[in-house]
Amino acid sequence: MACHYLVKLHEARGDKIMIFCDHIFALKEYARKLGIPYISGEVGDRERTNIISHFRDGTEINTIVFSRVGDTSIDIPNANVII
Repeated sequence: MACHYLVKLHEARGDKIMIFCDHIFALKEYARKLGIPYISGEVGDRERTNIISHFRDGTEINTIVFSRVGDTSIDIPNANVII
């Protein structure tokens, strides 16, 4: 509930939000319930690149849920909220 509240609050402000979650089941549930994409080890490189580029350069994706794969080598300077 707290995650949902924070996402809705920051999306209403126009923020770009990254949610990190180490538990894959919880990650998928957050993504499903919030209606947002997720990136984990099982997501292919092409889909990952597509999600990140739409997040970084567009307005249709403002929130992404990441597993541990997002802990390193992610360069998204316009993300301004991390949960």
